[in-house]
Amino acid sequence: KVLRRVISTTKAPGAIGPYSQAVQVDNTLYISGQLGLDPNTMNFVSDDVVEQAKKALENMGHILEAAGLVIRMSSRDRFIKEHRGLRTSKRCVRFIFQGPLPAGSL
Repeated sequence: KVLRRVISTTKAPGAIGPYSQAVQVDNTLYISGQLGLDPNTMNFVSDDVVEQAKKALENMGHILEAAGLVIRMSSRDRFIKEHRGLRTSKRCVRFIFQGPLPAGSL
């Protein structure tokens, strides 16, 4: 029998569309994409992309916490439209990872 559990928290913005914040299927957690929204106002926390990215990562952390997990990644992928976004992306990665950095791709 497959274990399927919907994960939800008020510490992160609720789903804007017809989906859940996260769903756990057996030992895998699928988290919906997050934006830099304040969960209380549903507005962006700032016009600054770095502040938005930090808030999005914080929101993901709250969802992981609701599932009884913590952020511990060995890999991550970033999709950047313009090369100038690379520096901003690196700043955001350093915000969340204090120790050894995960493997990744662009």
